[in-house]
Amino acid sequence: METANHVILFGSGHLVFQVGRRLHDQNVAVTHISSERFQVASKPLRESLIEHFRNALQEAGIQNARAVYVLDEEDRYNIQFALIAISLNDSVPIIVSLFNAELAGHLQDCRSGIIVLNPAQVATNLFVEALRAPLMRRIRRHGSGQPLFPKMSEIRSNPWLYLLVLMFVFLLGGGTVLFHFTEKLSWLDAAYFTVTVMTTTGFGDITLRNSSGAVKIFGICLMLGAVVLASLTFSFITDRLLKKRSEMALGRKRYRLSDHVIVCGLGKSGYQVASELLKRKEKILVIEKDADNRFLESIRSQGARIFVGDASLSTVLNDAGVYKACGLFSMINDDLKNLEIGLNARSLRPDLRLILRVFDKEIAEQLRDRLDIHFAMSTSAIAAEEFVMLLDKCPVERLSGTDV
Repeated sequence: METANHVILFGSGHLVFQVGRRLHDQNVAVTHISSERFQVASKPLRESLIEHFRNALQEAGIQNARAVYVLDEEDRYNIQFALIAISLNDSVPIIVSLFNAELAGHLQDCRSGIIVLNPAQVATNLFVEALRAPLMRRIRRHGSGQPLFPKMSEIRSNPWLYLLVLMFVFLLGGGTVLFHFTEKLSWLDAAYFTVTVMTTTGFGDITLRNSSGAVKIFGICLMLGAVVLASLTFSFITDRLLKKRSEMALGRKRYRLSDHVIVCGLGKSGYQVASELLKRKEKILVIEKDADNRFLESIRSQGARIFVGDASLSTVLNDAGVYKACGLFSMINDDLKNLEIGLNARSLRPDLRLILRVFDKEIAEQLRDRLDIHFAMSTSAIAAEEFVMLLDKCPVERLSGTDV
């Protein structure tokens, strides 16, 4: 059994690691209980989950514990573990991490001595304030900036459509020139006659009845070619319109915004940041890879624009209006992905303000200093400071079911 007044730490993930490291730095005895058992609940076990965690808590000395931290990344695990802890010791302080604010009140009503915090919400204000915070240094590196021909990407994405249009224009121009010289028509009449031939209108005011055989053959080819080109062009246009409509319904379209904020990743932290930005009357565009993300409809109903796509792709950032954005938040739960997004955005827009979520505090400092990232912060590190401070509210020696 642990020495009296130790701390029991439950869970797995970044927050557990950050809190555990800070407690060790303060010479606080810590007993860690992993949440891995919850994740294998479907496998045959010799004991139930409740029995397993009851035994784990008793072996960890919950009767003499100074406090119990319940900090897993899954709310459902935290709620169940907190209830098990309460059943074993009705007086030990319990500090719980919950992302769902609606569940917090129910858990706190169970008994006094339960403190519930949302780790994403704790760090949100620092992230949001970074958007308008003064910058202490200039960016050393420079990317390509806004392209000279921004429409080229549109042409590259639809080459056949634009090729057909060019061929259509070429036939119109070629027919006008040919009829001007062979039929002795004015330029306007030659253009008019070419259009009537290409559209197969045939008013009869100008005909090729007395023309040479070569000109008549050209007229036949012109009519057939125009019909084929028109059919193909209209087919491509129809397909493009339908595709655009479906993409717009799914949140995949090019946005023409300015002075907006791009938020990449709509996880728990990203959702909190996006919601706070909307409360502060910022115009935001959320880029989320998962079209079935559970927060999409909620953040859309609050007024956010949605783009479903991979924010690490330059084409997606371009369609999101990165060239006219005032800032970009990358809140994905993956340091390397956030770094990739940040560097891609920096190459497209050198002066764009970047705020990245990074797990490790030391790496965050390196990113700011060496890669010209304006702000790189760790949500778990910021939240961990708040959680550890709560321990001061728990007395070092307290009476419990066992005398200490």
